Amino acid sequence: MKKLVIGIMLFGIASLGYSQKVKQMFEEVTLTGVTVSPIINSEYLQKVQDGSTPLPAKILENAVARYNVKDSEVYEDNIDGYIVEFKQNGGRVIATFNGKGNIVDAYEVYENVRLPHPVLVDISRNHSGWIANYSKYIVAYERSKNVRKMFKIRLGKDGNRKTMKVHMSM
Repeated sequence: MKKLVIGIMLFGIASLGYSQKVKQMFEEVTLTGVTVSPIINSEYLQKVQDGSTPLPAKILENAVARYNVKDSEVYEDNIDGYIVEFKQNGGRVIATFNGKGNIVDAYEVYENVRLPHPVLVDISRNHSGWIANYSKYIVAYERSKNVRKMFKIRLGKDGNRKTMKVHMSM
């Protein structure tokens, strides 16, 4: 009986040692057609984006942050600043770049964006029966100041309209 128990234990240890054999599970893959672009204005992105930022705004803000004014055909070393306008899917950003390519200030407007959850909850609690018919998201960025964000919302109920402004705290 003693030999049987010792034999089972040795068999168990041997099988555990075999199962610990490491197999290479990953293969190296080379991707073609992939472009990596640095985020030149990461400070801008950190200030303008948060959990309440609508998706269309995030997409356009990312494009603005990656834009390199130095690669533009109108760029010249002796010019101190550039105003660049970006438009996409109901959104518009007018950004001022300095001669080094940094965003100095930006004004953003997006129409008919999805409202963040806290704003929808506020509307349902404080404006019962009213429906948001139109929304506008506005962002004012200045490099040396706090970012100002606001949702302008048009509510409707039984042929009546009212407009409310919701300032997002930073």
